[in-house]
Amino acid sequence: GKKTQPESKDKPKGLSNRSDAKQLKNDMQFFSQFAKVMAIVVVIVAILYYFVFEGTSSWHYFKTSKDLGPNYIKYDWVYDSVPRKQWKRINSFAEEVAELGEPAIFTDSYAVEWAAYKKWSEQYLTSNIRKMNGVQRHSEKTFSYFHEDHPFSSIGSIKADYKRGTYDRINMTSKDFFGAINKCPPYHYFTATADSIGTPYNDLYPIEPFMVKNSTWKLEESHLHRWTNVWIGPGGATTHTHYDISHNFYVQVAGRKRFVLFPPSEYDNLYLYPFLHPGAQQSQVSFEHPDYTAFPKFAKARGIEVC
Repeated sequence: GKKTQPESKDKPKGLSNRSDAKQLKNDMQFFSQFAKVMAIVVVIVAILYYFVFEGTSSWHYFKTSKDLGPNYIKYDWVYDSVPRKQWKRINSFAEEVAELGEPAIFTDSYAVEWAAYKKWSEQYLTSNIRKMNGVQRHSEKTFSYFHEDHPFSSIGSIKADYKRGTYDRINMTSKDFFGAINKCPPYHYFTATADSIGTPYNDLYPIEPFMVKNSTWKLEESHLHRWTNVWIGPGGATTHTHYDISHNFYVQVAGRKRFVLFPPSEYDNLYLYPFLHPGAQQSQVSFEHPDYTAFPKFAKARGIEVC
C-alpha cells in the first residue's frame, strides 16, 4: 500500500528573477540526469541479492498465487513472484548470490540458528529494550523519507508540500511502542542499528555469512563494512518506493513482509525525485492512487514481488 506523495517541482516558488529560475532549471536537469545514472548503478547494487538478469534487460519470472492476508493489495502491474532456494553452507555463498543477482527467497540459511526466532516475543523485547528512540510516527501507513541535508530541503514551498506527507520522530518506552502498534492510526515504526538494541542483538548470530566480503578487507574489520538493522512495525506499515545504496539480505523473524521490486530499466517509469530534492531516492508516484496524467510512463511499469 502506497499513499499519494506531492509532485516534485522543477523550480520552487519565490525565485528572485528569471535568470535565477533558468539557472536553477539547468541545475535541476543536470542533477536529475546525475541522479538517474547513480540510481541505476545503486539500484543494481541494492537488488543484487534478488535479481538475475537474462542477458542485460529482462528477468526470468516465476508465477505464484497465495493468500497474503488482509493487508495485501494487488497491483495490476505486479504480475510475478520469485522462487524459493536452498542456502548453500559454503563460505563464499553470499558472494555467489551477489554475483548472480537472482530474485529468491532463501531457506535453511544461517538465520535458522538465530535465537531471535525463539526469544523475540513482545514481552522479551519490552524487558530488554527499555527505550525506543527515534520511533517514526505517521498518520498514514506509508512512510516517506525527508532528507534534511539535501539542498532543497530548506526551500519553503518544497518543505511545505513534501514534508507534510512524511513522518515525525518521537522517543518512547518499548511498552508504549508495542501498545501503540496495536492501535493504528497513527502508525509507529521502529528502526535502529542492531548493535544499539542491547541484549537482543546477541540473538542475531551468526551474521557474518550474510556479508559480501571484499578481498581488501581485513577479517577483524569486517564489521566496519556492513550494517545490521532492525525494523519493528504494525501490519500494513509500508516504506515508500525507493532504492538503497547497499546490498540487502532481509530476514523475517516474525510476521510477514512483502517487497515490490523493479529493475533499473524501469527508472523512467517510476519518476524518482531529483537528486537535490529532500525526497531523493524515492518515487513520486502513489501506488494506490497513481496519477497517470502527471506520470504517464508509470502505466508501462512492470515489477515483481517477494513475499
